[in-house]
Amino acid sequence: MWNKLLIIEFSSYSEDEINGVLSKGVEYDGSQYCFLGFSASQLRTKTCFLINETDKEVTDRRAKFGILSDAISFTDRVAKIQHMFEPFERRLQLNEDKFKFERNAGNNVLSGFMSPELAETIKTTCGLAKAPSVVQVICPGFSGKLVRCDEIASAANEDISSSSGIKALLRIPDAAVNCGNSLTMGIADCAKPYQVGYLDVFSVMFLDGLGVKRKDLLELQSYYHHMLKKLGEAELTSAKFFLRQNGRKELLSKIENGMTPEARETICRIKSDEIKEMQDHDGTKLRVLVPKSREVFGIVDPYHDKDSALKSDECVFIPCLDCLNSQEQEQFEKADQVLVIPLPCYTSSDIRILS
Repeated sequence: MWNKLLIIEFSSYSEDEINGVLSKGVEYDGSQYCFLGFSASQLRTKTCFLINETDKEVTDRRAKFGILSDAISFTDRVAKIQHMFEPFERRLQLNEDKFKFERNAGNNVLSGFMSPELAETIKTTCGLAKAPSVVQVICPGFSGKLVRCDEIASAANEDISSSSGIKALLRIPDAAVNCGNSLTMGIADCAKPYQVGYLDVFSVMFLDGLGVKRKDLLELQSYYHHMLKKLGEAELTSAKFFLRQNGRKELLSKIENGMTPEARETICRIKSDEIKEMQDHDGTKLRVLVPKSREVFGIVDPYHDKDSALKSDECVFIPCLDCLNSQEQEQFEKADQVLVIPLPCYTSSDIRILS
């Protein structure tokens, strides 16, 4: 729902003026936005969320989250709003000389670039283990994905000095909005370099329909169940494998010379979370870990208008392998094709093999 949202700040408005604006709604870019709510931090800064929905749809959404109930306090109501928009609590501000909008009339997909410095800032803001290669952001005039780029100036279609210090280049199909002397950017999601892929009931059905042998799918499931059963036991093979796959370097180092009580407690908690995910996933009990996979943040080729653009059957896939042993790394590095399954996946035609 993030692409329906509009964030508004009333820094110099009185209470009556704010109430007047919110009661009427806000028209932006040809769409009408209705007041939805605010989190605790937004209340302090006179900032709130509006959404491109009708009054009835907004009321139904609030009711779904229990926000309209008279049985909850104001504090609890604010907490529920904050829970709805937890990703947007992670935000940062760029001064006007650190971002630039670039009109890209040939492409309706909003995308752009971020500098390595901005990626490092987002790493700190979001508490990530590594600086992300891709982030999904929302800000005035833009809601889309940014990919890390070492030289933003060379990637721009317009002339930008290499010494400009630009941290974000936002490509939009129409003319840019006036953001004033700063840009507040909400971080909706970001790439997770150690997230292993899982199959659910739908992807298994589609793979079966595409001719993948059931025996191979059952072997994957059996291996996953066996590994879960062994997690937390004195025998460390399964625990080390699982921690390597998930990039848990610190925990992995703690069991290098044997299982410790502290490490066992943490691993057993991870095991419990995995089992719960298996039980709750999409209302089914089918969730199968695929060791030689990564859940990645897919983006359209940002260089689609350059000579080096990818072909329709090509992709760039560079997973983080620093936690894997040499044999596991080699299996990734030698692969010349990848099977791509979108999340969520609704039809077998969405599953593709790319070079």
